[in-house]
Amino acid sequence: MAPKAQAVAPRTHGVIAYGPYQAVIERTLQALHACGFRVTNVDPEAGVVKANAGASWKSLGEGIDVCLRSLPDNGIQVSIDSSLKFGWADWGKNAQNTKRFYQVLLLGSRS
Repeated sequence: MAPKAQAVAPRTHGVIAYGPYQAVIERTLQALHACGFRVTNVDPEAGVVKANAGASWKSLGEGIDVCLRSLPDNGIQVSIDSSLKFGWADWGKNAQNTKRFYQVLLLGSRS
């Protein structure tokens, strides 16, 4: 198991994680898995992780895109975008996916 990022501080557009880049990617993958998302593509060089969320009464599933970007202060910006695969009303599901991902990334899974 990869070591956790050393510290994480919230920012307006995503969160900033501090630690080795590979450790932050591993922590991102662990958070996606803990949220129940299925990872479909990991491209560490591009800083992109793609995943899917399954169908629920709120939607027919969502596409999850996570972007990781190295910052000048040795931090790594981690941001997520959750969007519907089909339909136009998400009933709050995209916001729920985003909030849950950041909670698990920051605090770890509590379920």
